[in-house]
Amino acid sequence: MSRGRKLDKPAFALAAAFFLVALVVLYAGADHPPPVGFLWVVFLDLVAAGLVYVRVPTYVAWQASWRPGRVLRVLRDGAFVGLFFGLITVAFAWATRSTWALPEWESFLIWCAVVTFMGVLCAALLCACIALVSGQGGRSA
Repeated sequence: MSRGRKLDKPAFALAAAFFLVALVVLYAGADHPPPVGFLWVVFLDLVAAGLVYVRVPTYVAWQASWRPGRVLRVLRDGAFVGLFFGLITVAFAWATRSTWALPEWESFLIWCAVVTFMGVLCAALLCACIALVSGQGGRSA
């Protein structure tokens, strides 16, 4: 029997739901059939779900203790993760560029802004799910 960390079932359920919903949205926006590079998107989605699993216990504790500024902290986490993922994908695109011209820097800036916004949106939805599950959905931060 493993002496590692015990599986946190609510965190796992939220992380699995996050992974599946994000995968459906990403697949809907992909070319059909998706190119082989879509596997990198699935990998990043899995990493994001792992981050959700790791952070949910902290967010639940903040929600239960009514820690001041907890919602802003969750949204900040979402913004940082979104920006990080945006920069990773830009770096990957830059590193694997071919002789084709890359888009202008404005396109990269817009991409990073959109992915950062999506990180904030996902964090807000996660925060709302935690508030609903913890039975404190009607109370404001």
